[in-house]
Amino acid sequence: MNRSINPASIVPVLLMALLLALGVCGRAQEDGDDVSIGKYRILHSDVLGEDRTLLIHLPRDYEATDFSYPVVFHLYADVLSLYYCEAVADLSQLGEHAQMPQAILVGIANVDRYRDQLPLRTGGTTEGVDNFLRFFEDELIPFLKANYRTKDYYILVGPQAGGAFGFYAAFTRPGLFDALILESPFLNPDTRNCDFLIELAENYLAGNDSLKAFMQLSHRGDGAPARELEYIYKFKAQIENRRPADLTVDIVQVHDTEAFIPSVELRRGLRALFGGFEFGRDRQAENLEEITGHFRQLSERLGFEVDIPEMVLYFQANGMLQRGDYSEALEVLDFLIRLYPNSLGGYWYRANAHRGAGRIEQAIADYRKCLALDPNMHPARRALEELASREQ
Repeated sequence: MNRSINPASIVPVLLMALLLALGVCGRAQEDGDDVSIGKYRILHSDVLGEDRTLLIHLPRDYEATDFSYPVVFHLYADVLSLYYCEAVADLSQLGEHAQMPQAILVGIANVDRYRDQLPLRTGGTTEGVDNFLRFFEDELIPFLKANYRTKDYYILVGPQAGGAFGFYAAFTRPGLFDALILESPFLNPDTRNCDFLIELAENYLAGNDSLKAFMQLSHRGDGAPARELEYIYKFKAQIENRRPADLTVDIVQVHDTEAFIPSVELRRGLRALFGGFEFGRDRQAENLEEITGHFRQLSERLGFEVDIPEMVLYFQANGMLQRGDYSEALEVLDFLIRLYPNSLGGYWYRANAHRGAGRIEQAIADYRKCLALDPNMHPARRALEELASREQ
């Protein structure tokens, strides 16, 4: 009996499996379930002499894998609806759709934002901002390394006074943050801070011909204060004159906003930072090496090992199945399951690949694995029943 099957006939079921794998068709919520997008952690700071509240959001599959993740620090995280929740949505959508690496979000609630984040205190010292930087270096980052699986890649998101803090950090602690997505660092009625930051950048650039970092500075476009634009233009001139190696600066005007404080433009910043990350759903790889090579090059450019997203492997395996390249598809799926050993979608796709190649025993084993992972996966149950009926 010919037990092979045309791959085109299993496409609708493959797409159903993809939704299952992405959690779209997961367990129905029950009355009384919590709505949760993170956890509060309290970290005592000896440097600051106080407890600091952290809001930590982990990638959806954090507990199901052994991967480590880059960290996104978000200042002003106590402003939940405007900043923290928006950041969770941006990271989840971009990460789960394979447009950037999945990342750990660490929100830092304010205690005294001007003490911690404005470079100059009333007396003209930098004691407050320097202490806040020491908090990151000596306490927060070691705490995260000890308690979470983190990569040595840190992104700082700085709205409002946090924009000035991030700018200060870039030129006084180069290398502490690999990328800085900052909003209106020069929107400050006290021009001492603006003059100080411009002078700080000029002094650094005069003595250093490189700065390995990505910086996005967003500011209001329509109706921006003339003073803020003046400092933005000064900084642009510094970069154009000095042209430091390894520094990428993206200055973004935010238009069509009535808000006094414009958007931090986090999603745009992440897309620019991780440009080229997405493998592309319309791109059809010939083999596994083409996929791994793409992410190997990304790892070299970004400076940390980039883990290949599950979704990329799904789509590429599916395309190989459509072409009838069963051996290449199976190589990709075996690799997927090694990376994601509890991947429901991985076993489902591999079962269909075995089935399409006529390897029925292997297909049955993988369909059974699907049901072991999710007893309510009806497509896998139906596939087993169909194969059993053909044996009769």
